[in-house]
Amino acid sequence: MDDRSEALASLRNTIYAALERRDFPAARQAITRLLPQREAEALGLLASVGIESGDAAEAEEAVKKLRRVAPGDAYTRFLAARVKFMHGETVAPARELAALAREKNIPLAYQEKIYNLLGQCCRFLGRSEESVAAYLAASRAAAEPRLAALEYSDYLFNAHYLPPPSPAERRRRAAGYGAFFKDVTPFLPRWREPEKKLRIGYISPDFRDHVVLRFCAALLTSYDRARFEVYAYMNAPEDEKSRALAREVDGWRNIFGASPAAAARQIYEDGVDILVDLAGHTRGGALPVLAYKPAPVQVSGIGYFASTGLPAVDYFLGDVYLDDAAEQDAFTEKLLVLPHSHFCYVPRGKEPAVAPPPCEKNGYVTFGSFNNFTKVTDEVLAAWAEILRQVPDSRLLLKADVFGAADSRAYAMERIARAGIVPERLTLRSLSREYLGEYADMDIALDPFPYPGGGTTCDALYMGVPVVTLAGADHGGRFGVSLLKNIGLGELAADSTAQYVEKAAGLAGDRELLAALRRELRPLMKKSPLMDIPAYMKAIESAYRQIWENYCARQAAPDYAASRRLTALLDALAQAGDTTQALAAADYILAARPANRPLVEKLAVRYLDAGEAAGATAAVKQLKVTEKPYGFGLFLAGSAAFLSGEREKARKLAEEALERPDLERWQRGAAHHLLAEIYKKAGDRAAAAEEYLASSQNKEIENGKLADYSNYLLNLHFNERPPEELLTAARGYGALLAKETTYSHPTERRHDRLRVGYISPDLCRHVVAGFSQALFHDYDRKRFAVYGYANCTEDEVSRDFARAADGWRNIRGMAPKEAARLVRTELNYVQNQAALHSIKDAGMKYYRFIATLDKRTSTICQSYDGDVFPVEEAQPGKNMPPLHPHCRSVISGCLKGEHKPQSGTRIARDENGKNVFVPANMKYDDWRAVYVDKKLTLDEWKAGNVASQATNATGALNTGAQSGKIEVKINASVATHLENILGKDVGAEVVDRLNNAPEVVRQVYNKYGERLNVLETDTQRTPCYVPLEQGVRLNLKKNTVDRMHLYEKGHKIKVAYDTIFHEFGHHISGLWVKDQNLFMLRDIAIEWRSAEGKTLDMLLREEAAEVIKARKNLLAQTVSRPTLADAKRSLTKELCAKQGYAIGDVSDMFGGCTKNTVVDHLKHDTSYWRNIDPGVEAFAEMFSATINNPDSLKEIKHYFPKTYEMFLEILEDIKG
Repeated sequence: MDDRSEALASLRNTIYAALERRDFPAARQAITRLLPQREAEALGLLASVGIESGDAAEAEEAVKKLRRVAPGDAYTRFLAARVKFMHGETVAPARELAALAREKNIPLAYQEKIYNLLGQCCRFLGRSEESVAAYLAASRAAAEPRLAALEYSDYLFNAHYLPPPSPAERRRRAAGYGAFFKDVTPFLPRWREPEKKLRIGYISPDFRDHVVLRFCAALLTSYDRARFEVYAYMNAPEDEKSRALAREVDGWRNIFGASPAAAARQIYEDGVDILVDLAGHTRGGALPVLAYKPAPVQVSGIGYFASTGLPAVDYFLGDVYLDDAAEQDAFTEKLLVLPHSHFCYVPRGKEPAVAPPPCEKNGYVTFGSFNNFTKVTDEVLAAWAEILRQVPDSRLLLKADVFGAADSRAYAMERIARAGIVPERLTLRSLSREYLGEYADMDIALDPFPYPGGGTTCDALYMGVPVVTLAGADHGGRFGVSLLKNIGLGELAADSTAQYVEKAAGLAGDRELLAALRRELRPLMKKSPLMDIPAYMKAIESAYRQIWENYCARQAAPDYAASRRLTALLDALAQAGDTTQALAAADYILAARPANRPLVEKLAVRYLDAGEAAGATAAVKQLKVTEKPYGFGLFLAGSAAFLSGEREKARKLAEEALERPDLERWQRGAAHHLLAEIYKKAGDRAAAAEEYLASSQNKEIENGKLADYSNYLLNLHFNERPPEELLTAARGYGALLAKETTYSHPTERRHDRLRVGYISPDLCRHVVAGFSQALFHDYDRKRFAVYGYANCTEDEVSRDFARAADGWRNIRGMAPKEAARLVRTELNYVQNQAALHSIKDAGMKYYRFIATLDKRTSTICQSYDGDVFPVEEAQPGKNMPPLHPHCRSVISGCLKGEHKPQSGTRIARDENGKNVFVPANMKYDDWRAVYVDKKLTLDEWKAGNVASQATNATGALNTGAQSGKIEVKINASVATHLENILGKDVGAEVVDRLNNAPEVVRQVYNKYGERLNVLETDTQRTPCYVPLEQGVRLNLKKNTVDRMHLYEKGHKIKVAYDTIFHEFGHHISGLWVKDQNLFMLRDIAIEWRSAEGKTLDMLLREEAAEVIKARKNLLAQTVSRPTLADAKRSLTKELCAKQGYAIGDVSDMFGGCTKNTVVDHLKHDTSYWRNIDPGVEAFAEMFSATINNPDSLKEIKHYFPKTYEMFLEILEDIKG
């Protein structure tokens, strides 16, 4: 990239970053600088600023200029339509956008915007079929999954304006949303007890003055505080009602603006037991948060009326009137059916008094609807027209936002007229905030269909206006039915359109009944289940308790193999600082009651470090310290007692532990530390000081020696002591660090301003922070630069310090040397952090490491030069500069990862130290070979680099020898690596077999081959892939020999090299999992999803079931009423008649799907399948068969053709 291009990219980054943080003045200023260089681009951005800031005049002026510069450009035309939409127009924009969408060669980035705005316009106008199609097209055109999921959510919501398809089709559509989150790793739940006080979390954008609040307010204000705690998660800006609700609940969190992962982490750390989503696919919903499964039980409902489609959501809230047995087929969740209403209506307050029926003064009946006009379909208008025909002189009152703009009002009136409703019988009103009083102008409310009213229906009934509804064919379509039946007016619910008309017309003819309903509806509602808060809360809390007990009953202690995996996971999570998930792993390990004493001790320590008395006590109980006392066990028991508030018991146990000869030195230090804490708590600071000193003397630097000595010094000051004693003690701290290597510092001035750094654990809400305010806020900024180094969890006080300082770093969790190095290399750190923020602001997902091309560059920076890393994995000191003191390396943004070719040049130095320009894709080793060692010329390097790119980066070149294209073979570097890890002979044979495999296999190996790792080549255990160590264990002597015995029970049917390719298949799956940033124990077979949302494991199970069912049907031709067991036995017999080496892989695939009830002797035993999904093994089986066993591959294609087809689809996708 040349200097001009780099400056342009930097300017764009500045603009996008300003827009992202909604700093519109800064964005305008930067766009002004862009205008002379890229006029059309700058004007488009200026229009965007106007749109985003709500300044229609600014947007209109920018579009006006843009039309002169680029009149036919798709984006110009889109922005013109968008400006009209800002002015309240929808008809013309819809027409223009529809025409634009039909054009070819529209860039994808514009297509998503065009279709989204088209969807909004059509929805507003009631053109629901067009709206639904537009949102689906927007989802397919979206450039990133987050946006695609958002558009798909709009598609699902707007589909409710149309007649519902079959339950199975509704479920399939909903499941399409869940497919967007297939790569999300859920949180590991804690082990829960059934009888605990439940913590319920409610998440919604509508905890404010919103209609949904009237349906859910009771959940937050009227719960049983003795049995439940409530945490509310608000996903929108707050108002007065929000702040009132915040005072009612036990915990209030505003997650608006937080990423789904961050919001989910907050919920998980809050320890929510049941999380209830109250928004679903409505505006501002937080379903992406639920995808992380932050609570062990998750429910959705009330604010939305159909399946979320998320596998992570367990239940959907319904009631007996909404949901019959068939409706379950439309949900990915299990329906949680309440006995009466699924919500409780709470009026806004200060509602007007009920007015008499207007027909008494008008002399005619007024029908009406205050629903969103999008719900008013042509079928609804036809029904209303017939009602007006059957009730002479009646009128129709409609109130909706569509009537507030001239163009949409005219369009709506055309539709109404086409239905046969004349203007003389029609009153139209636009939307207004205070509308309840207008129900005084309505005699009978007409509910639209198939999408009925909710809040408007409740409001009408509460204002004494009877509502006639039509029962729909789905959960959402029966909303009005549920409301009416709950207040005892089920007779106003019709089963057909004809009956709907009949009931409305009949009610209009009974003026006496209308008057009675006007008087009695409000009292009737208040007495009904619809507003009976105590009864509703009892029902829903009983449901919560039941689903909680169901969840707890399903909790199962892990077996030995799973416990081992959890132990490794516990260590990995603890090392990563994820304490809560580490404790979750500890919970399950402890539930298995392990007999391994060191393991139980480790668990006890984890609980103690986290301050969890119950877990620590449970672990100590398993150690049976009272029956068989020993030193460390007594210390752990004492620590658990102290944590539980039993100080005297803790003191005795700690002293008893110190008397034990089996207590190791560091454990003695820990026991002294415990005594120090006990004495400190009791107020005996002198005794505490002595115990801290004893603790420090029994520890090493790395495990708390310094911290305990600091505690010793602090506690000395609580009693009067001679200054000399205190000074001597203080010098003792310095003596502990006397052998540490210190940095040397130059004497010359290195910066224009003197840099002062303040380091403290108290730069947060702490008394010391109050004393430090002036240091950060009131220093002379012309002469000094201030840097803060916080060693704490940050809060608002910390953020205030950070804003005031020139530089701010949090060193919490860093080793002292690491923190010192950070301070030392601060300038490089600041520069690269700024670059990283710019890269993130620009929406880039990757960054490239760039070392300085000269002879002074360190070896480690040389090795990283040109490497590309995901932005979210950036770690200074590990994969991002600075890597060492005086580091000069930098980073730059990268759009598409390491495979995107680089163009342009970069600066380097030749052998004489003079600046030269070299190709941007030249790495350090290449530069040295050309410019320093003179091993080849620049032209020779370029020729070799082009050839290398043709082989390695292009990918699928081979379409057969006759096509004239180069055939893709295994790369030399991959071949060399395989020979290194397998030995020359075995490696060469493996490469030879790979070169004869299908091309897609070779491409996959070319991508992942150099990362394959062999942990053992002569293992005496079963060969396997070890995900936690990212490698495979093999026995090359056995794995390269054919063992194709005829079938005898217990024989392992193996073809030479099958095991190697099988385990490498697992390994490649693990590498893909790692590249997707998924948890290491996941697998491609359960994470990768097809366009239909299916995994390989799902399809394998389905296909196995189909084969068994087909066999049962076949048997029915000769056997009377065959069972599935008969079918499985028949299939087993058929498979056993085949050659073992040909059927072994298929045997495994059937065995995993049927727990070995089909073919139980050729591969893994039944216990293996308790912890392994069959798809995991199937992926590896198909990998090895494709490369190495044509007979097996033939059988796989015969029994599992669809699964094998998906396997090849996966390979095509992951090959790069």
